[in-house]
Amino acid sequence: RIITPHGYVMVRKPLHPAANNGYVQEHRLVMEGSIGRYLLTGETVHHKNGVKTDNRIENLELWSKHHGDGQRYSDLSDQQLRDLIVFLSNLLASRKDVG
Repeated sequence: RIITPHGYVMVRKPLHPAANNGYVQEHRLVMEGSIGRYLLTGETVHHKNGVKTDNRIENLELWSKHHGDGQRYSDLSDQQLRDLIVFLSNLLASRKDVG
Protein backbone atom coordinates (compact mmCIF):
# COMPACT_ATOMS: atom_id res chain seq x y z
CA ARG A 1 0.00 0.00 0.00
CA ILE A 2 1.14 3.51 -0.82
CA ILE A 3 -0.36 6.98 -0.48
CA THR A 4 -0.30 9.24 -3.53
CA PRO A 5 0.74 12.91 -3.41
CA HIS A 6 -3.02 13.67 -3.65
CA GLY A 7 -3.66 11.64 -0.49
CA TYR A 8 -5.32 8.52 -1.92
CA VAL A 9 -4.40 5.04 -0.67
CA MET A 10 -3.26 2.77 -3.51
CA VAL A 11 -3.14 -1.02 -3.29
CA ARG A 12 -1.02 -3.26 -5.50
CA LYS A 13 -3.39 -5.24 -7.76
CA PRO A 14 -1.57 -5.61 -11.10
CA LEU A 15 -4.29 -7.81 -12.65
CA HIS A 16 -7.16 -5.43 -11.84
CA PRO A 17 -8.68 -3.88 -15.01
CA ALA A 18 -8.30 -0.36 -13.56
CA ALA A 19 -4.70 -0.86 -12.40
CA ASN A 20 -2.33 1.99 -13.11
CA ASN A 21 1.31 0.89 -12.85
CA GLY A 22 -0.03 -2.13 -10.96
CA TYR A 23 -1.95 -0.11 -8.34
CA VAL A 24 -5.65 0.60 -7.78
CA GLN A 25 -7.23 3.19 -5.49
CA GLU A 26 -8.29 1.44 -2.30
CA HIS A 27 -11.66 3.20 -2.11
CA ARG A 28 -12.56 1.74 -5.50
CA LEU A 29 -11.64 -1.77 -4.30
CA VAL A 30 -13.73 -1.34 -1.14
CA MET A 31 -16.75 -0.20 -3.17
CA GLU A 32 -16.30 -3.01 -5.69
CA GLY A 33 -16.20 -5.51 -2.83
CA SER A 34 -19.40 -4.04 -1.42
CA ILE A 35 -21.36 -4.08 -4.70
CA GLY A 36 -19.87 -7.34 -5.97
CA ARG A 37 -18.57 -6.09 -9.32
CA TYR A 38 -15.98 -3.85 -10.95
CA LEU A 39 -16.95 -0.21 -11.25
CA LEU A 40 -18.29 0.81 -14.63
CA THR A 41 -16.53 3.39 -16.79
CA GLY A 42 -17.49 6.79 -15.44
CA GLU A 43 -18.53 5.58 -11.98
CA THR A 44 -16.65 7.21 -9.14
CA VAL A 45 -16.48 6.78 -5.38
CA HIS A 46 -17.00 9.80 -3.12
CA HIS A 47 -15.53 10.09 0.40
CA LYS A 48 -18.44 11.51 2.41
CA ASN A 49 -16.25 13.05 5.12
CA GLY A 50 -13.66 14.34 2.66
CA VAL A 51 -10.87 12.23 4.17
CA LYS A 52 -9.26 10.39 1.27
CA THR A 53 -7.62 7.77 3.49
CA ASP A 54 -10.89 6.89 5.26
CA ASN A 55 -11.97 3.99 3.07
CA ARG A 56 -14.56 2.46 5.37
CA ILE A 57 -17.63 1.50 3.33
CA GLU A 58 -19.77 3.71 5.61
CA ASN A 59 -17.74 6.69 4.38
CA LEU A 60 -18.00 5.83 0.69
CA GLU A 61 -20.73 6.64 -1.81
CA LEU A 62 -21.01 5.39 -5.40
CA TRP A 63 -21.63 8.10 -7.98
CA SER A 64 -22.69 7.56 -11.58
CA LYS A 65 -20.32 10.23 -12.84
CA HIS A 66 -17.34 12.33 -11.79
CA HIS A 67 -17.72 14.52 -8.74
CA GLY A 68 -15.71 17.52 -7.67
CA ASP A 69 -13.71 18.02 -4.51
CA GLY A 70 -15.44 18.83 -1.26
CA GLN A 71 -18.27 17.34 0.70
CA ARG A 72 -21.90 18.01 1.52
CA TYR A 73 -22.54 20.24 4.51
CA SER A 74 -24.72 17.46 5.93
CA ASP A 75 -21.68 15.15 5.92
CA LEU A 76 -19.46 17.52 7.92
CA SER A 77 -18.51 16.53 11.45
CA ASP A 78 -19.70 18.67 14.37
CA GLN A 79 -16.22 20.18 14.69
CA GLN A 80 -16.04 20.96 10.97
CA LEU A 81 -19.43 22.71 11.24
CA ARG A 82 -18.23 24.74 14.24
CA ASP A 83 -15.08 25.74 12.35
CA LEU A 84 -17.17 26.73 9.33
CA ILE A 85 -19.48 28.86 11.49
CA VAL A 86 -16.50 30.68 13.03
CA PHE A 87 -14.95 31.23 9.59
CA LEU A 88 -18.18 32.57 8.09
CA SER A 89 -18.86 34.77 11.13
CA ASN A 90 -15.41 36.30 10.85
CA LEU A 91 -15.85 36.79 7.11
CA LEU A 92 -19.19 38.52 7.62
CA ALA A 93 -17.76 40.73 10.37
CA SER A 94 -14.86 41.78 8.12
CA ARG A 95 -17.31 42.81 5.41
CA LYS A 96 -19.32 44.93 7.83
CA ASP A 97 -16.14 46.71 8.90
CA VAL A 98 -15.33 47.57 5.29
CA GLY A 99 -18.62 48.76 4.05
